[in-house]
Amino acid sequence: MTHYIYAHRRPLELAISLIGAFYGLGQYFEITLGYGDPFYWLGLDVSDQALLSLMIGFFSLVHIAGVSLNGEFKYSPFMRAFGIFGHATATTFIALTTLGAASQTGHGIPSGFWLYTPFAALLWYVGAQAAIDYFRIKKVRDERSKQIC
Repeated sequence: MTHYIYAHRRPLELAISLIGAFYGLGQYFEITLGYGDPFYWLGLDVSDQALLSLMIGFFSLVHIAGVSLNGEFKYSPFMRAFGIFGHATATTFIALTTLGAASQTGHGIPSGFWLYTPFAALLWYVGAQAAIDYFRIKKVRDERSKQIC
């Protein structure tokens, strides 16, 4: 079995995705159980908030599956990259929308921008590393298939 992820990055990627899954699915359950609308400051409907929460949870779970499989399945590097890029996109959306909401209300919301922006940057960095791993392994796999033929 070929391992596609470096051992020193595995705990970081698992921690990021576990936090994302807990956060996204927790917010979704909070919305569906009627305890409030946690993303009210983004200016989204409750249904859009639920969709955003599900996106974060789904992409985090895909990333967790890709990291956990780690070579046992042919597309596990793709699952890692797909999951982390989806998670990064949703987090970047929250950070940028928070910045837009701050211009309208101005009190307390800019801290959301400062909170979500570093997480988004970290997710994009880890996503870039996952993409590099994916293309590195794809190149090796293509070379091996040419040698076999």
